[in-house]
Amino acid sequence: MREKIINAADLPDVCTPQIAADFLGISRSRIYEYCQLSPEANGIPSYTIGGSRKIDKQDLLQWKEAQKKAAQTKFLS
Repeated sequence: MREKIINAADLPDVCTPQIAADFLGISRSRIYEYCQLSPEANGIPSYTIGGSRKIDKQDLLQWKEAQKKAAQTKFLS
């Protein structure tokens, strides 16, 4: 059984949807749903290599921070 990554410093530079899901604590299928959305629609920026979905670490962390800010703004409104 592999260990789940819970610290951003431990993320690889290029993440798979499973690694992103483990880090965020959501399902892999939910990651794929977010990857299907455009970044303008709050989707996670991603790309494919040989049919495999990839997410850059910096994009994942920036997306996570944007989600936090949006939730805080919504909560404070």
